[in-house]
Amino acid sequence: MLNSLATEQLKDVILAMEERKVRAGDTIIKQGDEGDYFYVIDSGEFDVFTRQNDPPTVPVFHYTNGGTFGELALMYNSPRAATVVAVTDGALWALDRDTFRQIVVTANKARSELNQTFLAGMDLMANLTRLEMATIADALQPVTFHKGDVIIAQGDADYASFHFYILIDGTCDFVAAAAVIGSVGAVGYFGEKVRICTT
Repeated sequence: MLNSLATEQLKDVILAMEERKVRAGDTIIKQGDEGDYFYVIDSGEFDVFTRQNDPPTVPVFHYTNGGTFGELALMYNSPRAATVVAVTDGALWALDRDTFRQIVVTANKARSELNQTFLAGMDLMANLTRLEMATIADALQPVTFHKGDVIIAQGDADYASFHFYILIDGTCDFVAAAAVIGSVGAVGYFGEKVRICTT
């Protein structure tokens, strides 16, 4: 959620956040309530419950350090979709609705529009609808690699860790038996065959 922010925007978010200490058993947000804050977990563990699980005794999700929650109600002006309860004592950083919408939502919208423009130049995406293109654009996350980094290892069977990659800039080589057998540059992509074969 915060990955799309420029350095100055991220600084503004950090300055606007307030720390909140919580105790085990505290309800942080309640399903159906109006959303007023976005939360970043500094420490502690938190369970997510929904009324669809009635009685809501079994969590549908679990957050730990570094996790975030509460953004959906702020982004779409909708009631809270779930209840979040602290499992342990911990600390949260809270960002108010107005600041969240002013900085984070605006930045994510700009990033999505930029990603859609980028995707529109790819032959692979030529037959997608505008909605499909927007969905992919919203899902893209920036990742930085350095020269020599191995992004996908031949023979790796951990399919859950595989992703579809699109290069914004730079070059990636495809290597087999210590020999370069191909390469891709900007707007090139790889990883799609793994995703297709494992789904």
